[in-house]
Amino acid sequence: GFQFDEIVERDLATGREKVLRRGLPVGMSRMQLAGGKIWFATQELGRGYSNTFLRSFGYETLIHEWDPATGSDRIVVRDRARSFTVLADGRILFSRDRREESVPPRAGETSSPWGGVGSEIVVYDPSSRKKEVLFSPDLLVDEMVSDETRVVVSARANRENFSIFLLDMEKKALV
Repeated sequence: GFQFDEIVERDLATGREKVLRRGLPVGMSRMQLAGGKIWFATQELGRGYSNTFLRSFGYETLIHEWDPATGSDRIVVRDRARSFTVLADGRILFSRDRREESVPPRAGETSSPWGGVGSEIVVYDPSSRKKEVLFSPDLLVDEMVSDETRVVVSARANRENFSIFLLDMEKKALV
């Protein structure tokens, strides 16, 4: 029978199935196929967060690359990622929630009216292991997907509904 903790390969012509992996991590994100590998994210508690509810712990995202051919599962990057996508060139693009102190106030104001709402769009290069914040929109970027030519995201302003945007990496903007 079908189980929710397996990755199954199905030959559509013959109907034959082969279990590629059992025992998937609890709370794993949607999977993405890129470069012959399966990518997904899991969450884990990490230290150093300013809160009392979780006793200074907070959730961190671990982005995994799993190779079905070898069974190798490696954590490629660890961060506060809300969503990620693997770009055609192999880099990982992810969004993370902007922390309140990083939200700049508008001219003439002493504090930000956004109260920390917004995202940082970060690109991570696995070969150099370097992260770069591309830009910080005043929208909360919740999901992102990409193909060879574009990145599409769902994002929203504070207390608004989500809308769909193209992420323009050259202009460093959501359009």
